[in-house]
Amino acid sequence: MNKTEIKKVIKDLEVSIKQLADKKNKLFFFVADSKGAPIGSLSYIYPLAYQLKEMGYNVQMLYSEKEFVGVGSWLGEKYASLPHYNAASDIIDVSPSDILFIPELFSSVMSKTKELHCKKVAILENFDYLTELIPLGSSWDTLRIHDCITTSEELKERLLEIFPRVKTYVIRPVIDDVFKEANTDEPKELIVNILSKDAKCINSVTKPFKWRHPEYGFVSFRYINGRPKEEYAKYVAKGEITVWIDPDTDFGYSALEAMACKNIVIGKIPENVPAWMVDENGKLRNNGVWFYNMRELPDILANVLNAVLHESVPQEIYDEMEKTLAAYTQDGQNNDIVEAIEKGVAAERANELTIAKQTFKNNLDKAEDE
Repeated sequence: MNKTEIKKVIKDLEVSIKQLADKKNKLFFFVADSKGAPIGSLSYIYPLAYQLKEMGYNVQMLYSEKEFVGVGSWLGEKYASLPHYNAASDIIDVSPSDILFIPELFSSVMSKTKELHCKKVAILENFDYLTELIPLGSSWDTLRIHDCITTSEELKERLLEIFPRVKTYVIRPVIDDVFKEANTDEPKELIVNILSKDAKCINSVTKPFKWRHPEYGFVSFRYINGRPKEEYAKYVAKGEITVWIDPDTDFGYSALEAMACKNIVIGKIPENVPAWMVDENGKLRNNGVWFYNMRELPDILANVLNAVLHESVPQEIYDEMEKTLAAYTQDGQNNDIVEAIEKGVAAERANELTIAKQTFKNNLDKAEDE
């Protein structure tokens, strides 16, 4: 590399460093196409990307499908309005100051982009995808993924157990404002909402309950997954109780959304207990009614229904629900974004480029001395 080429590299690095300082660099988010159906992982990624845009960042969404449907029909048009580009066909200019966020399930994308001269950051929402989708013999090190953002301290700890050199930041999700208590002028209906990724759950919940407690034959059940977000939120809010069954979750958005609608959550304890379910000593909190075995559910549900009918639900449950939700506000996420993106990933990238600039400058000085 001659002196002219070195000077150009130094100038380009200076531009990239300034772009990072001015938030003029691009933040790319690689996303799967929901094809109009709700996908839990996108319920975190899109609001996060949108909030970064609101905070002045240049956010762009990337996808690989030929015909992209997007999230407008279920997550909302404001999220669908984010700029989208086809990574396979659109001309995408990538500079060293840019940051590419890749969800953990896209190990193939991590592999294909490992030679890109930008910062690559994993998004970890579901730990199981790491073991399911990364090929044997590969790791984030071999895929050149050295940074990660995740949704909770618990997931961060689990990740560092296997990838201890990955710099990991927590950005908490936000429970959307559409999830709120129903209009107090309209009495709540005695409806039990059922939230589960498996529609078959409605039979395993309702039939044993109806057979064991025929005295509650007047109680209605409603399976409400798969609806547009605002409609879904209104359905949840109309009910009094939500039965939540999601054994494989690493977070549990649905349960928190039900709490925000002032529903009492009766939930099967997941294999990986979310941090919001336990106190600092690891003991289950009274922010819901928790159980391990589905055989327990009919009697638990009957007891909760009895408490609702007699207005004897302990106030502690509602108080704990409020305390739980207080951790997932927009202000809280904004603070996390500053720590993870501005002071974390972006600052680290600026430092890396500054070191590279100094190295090239030293080489230039040496060449000029000669």
